[in-house]
Amino acid sequence: MVVTNAKRRVTLYTPSKVASARANIASCGWARDMKERAAAKADDALARGADFWWSLIPPQSVPRSYATNQAEGSPVTGKSFLALYGPYGYTLDLNEPWKITDPSSGCKFPTNDFAAYYASGLDRHGIFDPRLADRRLLVNTLCPDKGESWGVDDGFGWEDEQGNRWTFVAYYHHFLWKNLVMDVLTGLRDAYLYTGDIRYARIGVIMLDRIADVYPDMDTLPYDKTVFLNSHGGDGLGKTIGSIWETRLVKLYASAYDAFYPMMGDGETIGFLQEKARRYGLDNPKSSAEAIRLNIENGIIREVYPGVKTARIRGNTGYHQSALAMAAVVLDEPGTTEEWLQFVFRSGAYLKKPVHHISGGDMLASLVNLVDRDGHGDEGSPGYNSGWLEGYVLISDILSGYDSGFEGADLYRNIRLKRMFHSQLPLIMLDQYTAQIGDTGLTGNAFRLIDPKVAVKAYELYREPIMAQVAYFLNGNSTEGIHGDIFSEEADRLADEIRHEIETHGEWKPRSENMTGFGFAVLRDGDKADPDFGDTRRDLWMYYGRSGTSHAHRDKLNIGVHAFGLDLSPDLGYPEATGLWPKRHEWENNTISHNTVVVDNRKQNGSWVGLPRHFDDGPQVLLIEVEDPQSYPHTDMYRRTTAMIRVDEAQSYTVDFFRVKGGGDHRYSFHGTVGDVSVEGLRLVPQTDETGQFVGTYAGPDVPYGVPNDADPAEKLYQGSGYHYLENMERDTNPPDRFSVDWAVVDFRGLSPDAKDVHLRLTMLGSYDDVALADGVPPQKPTNPPALKYVIAHRQGEHLESIFSSVIEPYRDRRFIRSIEPLEVRRADGTVAGNFEARAIRIGLEGGRTDTVVCTLSSDTEYIVDGTLKFAGCFGVYAERDGLEVFIYANDGRFSDYSGDSRTFASGTVVDFTRELSFRNFLEVELDTLPGDGAYDTSADWIGRYVYVVNDGIRNAAYRIEHVERLGGNRYRVDIGEASLVRRYADANDFAKGYVYDIAEGAVFRIPLSHLIVRGETRKS
Repeated sequence: MVVTNAKRRVTLYTPSKVASARANIASCGWARDMKERAAAKADDALARGADFWWSLIPPQSVPRSYATNQAEGSPVTGKSFLALYGPYGYTLDLNEPWKITDPSSGCKFPTNDFAAYYASGLDRHGIFDPRLADRRLLVNTLCPDKGESWGVDDGFGWEDEQGNRWTFVAYYHHFLWKNLVMDVLTGLRDAYLYTGDIRYARIGVIMLDRIADVYPDMDTLPYDKTVFLNSHGGDGLGKTIGSIWETRLVKLYASAYDAFYPMMGDGETIGFLQEKARRYGLDNPKSSAEAIRLNIENGIIREVYPGVKTARIRGNTGYHQSALAMAAVVLDEPGTTEEWLQFVFRSGAYLKKPVHHISGGDMLASLVNLVDRDGHGDEGSPGYNSGWLEGYVLISDILSGYDSGFEGADLYRNIRLKRMFHSQLPLIMLDQYTAQIGDTGLTGNAFRLIDPKVAVKAYELYREPIMAQVAYFLNGNSTEGIHGDIFSEEADRLADEIRHEIETHGEWKPRSENMTGFGFAVLRDGDKADPDFGDTRRDLWMYYGRSGTSHAHRDKLNIGVHAFGLDLSPDLGYPEATGLWPKRHEWENNTISHNTVVVDNRKQNGSWVGLPRHFDDGPQVLLIEVEDPQSYPHTDMYRRTTAMIRVDEAQSYTVDFFRVKGGGDHRYSFHGTVGDVSVEGLRLVPQTDETGQFVGTYAGPDVPYGVPNDADPAEKLYQGSGYHYLENMERDTNPPDRFSVDWAVVDFRGLSPDAKDVHLRLTMLGSYDDVALADGVPPQKPTNPPALKYVIAHRQGEHLESIFSSVIEPYRDRRFIRSIEPLEVRRADGTVAGNFEARAIRIGLEGGRTDTVVCTLSSDTEYIVDGTLKFAGCFGVYAERDGLEVFIYANDGRFSDYSGDSRTFASGTVVDFTRELSFRNFLEVELDTLPGDGAYDTSADWIGRYVYVVNDGIRNAAYRIEHVERLGGNRYRVDIGEASLVRRYADANDFAKGYVYDIAEGAVFRIPLSHLIVRGETRKS
């Protein structure tokens, strides 16, 4: 019988690409290093021999699990294991098959010889069958003093005396696939491509072929998903491992098949596999290159399409789509390849009825419908969003070199994908941190989510100087070692090109920025190398984006603070465990664990993005104001106004006004980083029993830690307060109208040389029913701190109106603020304005300067502050020293007696706008009135401002103005750069129906202006 396979040529690692790689290796040190690393890994594999690797591959009959016991940690050291090592902390060693080591105790598990048990259960095809295995081998031989059954696992786990189930064998099996097989096969693939040494390919093909023997039967669903844990998002689906992580496995298998394809006629390889097929009675005789290829194609490559369709190979956006695209191109079978690729781009979704399935890869629709104009996906986590870029890029690169004639695959021409390359840049704080949003990172850790290679790739594609600057920055402010892909021609040339861009444009310096599509604003001040003060950089950020998606937190209007090289108020970051892990939903992603406000003792509703009202990045005052009516729809207002005000080159303070109107219970939550906490003005009473021991939680003295008292059985996921995760409670039930909490910051990660004597101080003004301090426990992962101190200011009443007024002061050695006091505000008619309507604070600084800060809800109403200052506007600062003005700042308003310009905003209607997905986008607008005499030149004064267009409120319509062109009369063409006005396709199944937009013709717009007067000199802020 003639055996034929479909694939006839190499389609990923073409001869020209391999030639380029080897040329780069011959001429470039970085490429030689890549080759040496791959070869060293592959040489280790060669030393074990082909039979070892063939026998290594286990079948479906042994379960898989990514944790031995996610809740308990270790049978020896208990839950402390999780804090030190995390759920994936056990280690594997190929020299000890089927054994894992508990690093907290040194014990090995299982305590029985499972390798012998496994060998005793092999059937005539070399497949483990537990019914054949010798159960006399299920005896504790490692720790006999604990009893003959202690730690014994037959593959389905061991149950201890407390009823805890421990899945040692399943853990080994899981990470054998996820880590060891992947690592070895990657090394063999790369070493063969880089060197052409057929010995590497022989072992690789033998592994692939054996994987193909067992892969069709692999399925996680038959095993209890509550015991055998896998990455599947809760549905229990997967193949070798959970469906999400499975996507990476199949991409490796497909790419390895393409790499090894040319040498599969090797006689030694055929002889080895033919003998295995004969000995174990396999259906495929493995007697030719075609037979081996057919086995791999049928056993692996052709499994990908049904695996994706049945959601057994399914991950986050881009994961399974790139896996299927790679399988399609690698198979290279006319008709089949086109069908698979069409599925990748077909609109569709993951559906659970009538059975779990994926109706289409959705890559074109999701790029428009789910990626915002700033380039972020809808996961609500920058970490996960960065994976979307990886998937889109991989699909684009796979298809860009493929000559199938498949249409519609050039994703690089889509503005959304271009923006994805930029999406992580504004989130970089102090060069080393990423703003922690959603399930991202360890608590207070320094990390970046953009790799130098990604920046280099973006520069190659789009030739933007900023991406050259970013690549240079990410590479340690050097071009040394910068290069293109090893498979590209003259990959070294990029270093020279980027060097030229740096010489021309200078190094990258991030600015204050408002990503209105994603929902993130950052206020930055200071310099990396101030000649007098050194590194003076500091920032404050606010998040108001996605809060209801899989890896998002319910954290709208959350803020974070960096200064002195530290994250001073770190988000909790990635949860202890995903899926339905209780602590994740009750605490880690709950509203109370973030620096925001909880209304009526429930977490926020999930929504897309808030509504920015004001933003400014001036030299003295930086401002962000956002409203989010969807977080608590039953409220009439949920708005935060936050400004960072410069004291001098090295120091700034932040004023924060959080307004909530509606509901009957408001709780402002704020926490600092690790460090001793002191208070001023509060009389805190510990919540203790008669012995002085802390009892209960913030939920009440009778509510134990981790046990919710407000869970609603009708709700699938917990939506309550999360107060039962705040412990070691102290409370002041009659707090004064001014108090302070001061964190003496500890650099617990050793990240900053400037960390000595650093403090973060929160001063709150206003009337509160009670104020509490409590410990919130971050995810107990390796290196995370045991606790962070939270302060919760509480107000309650019917039809409640609250304005939580705070001053946030990062300082070193000693404070620079000497006094903080509230001021009376009256309307022009003499009536007192309530604090909710208009709030003013006077802040006295060391050195004699006094700042009067005012924040109101109406820019049209004139107020009198402290009997002297007349102000009409959104936000203002009047700074004086010894009776003389230092500076006067007004946003969307003016100080009547001081502001030299009467024009505080521009407004009008939208006449037309860019209606396609474009790299340049424009609004054509018509002003209500022409600029009056003495007004600022409109085309200059609008640039850098934001235009706010009134829309349906589903998403916002706020855009940074890049350029303005006067068209005549009161008409202007406003350039908003790459910010697309497209919201989504009108019909995801019929793109010809066009788009839905974030704005409409005739919509009203407003451009708030701000002005700064420095000792009599008026200028744009």
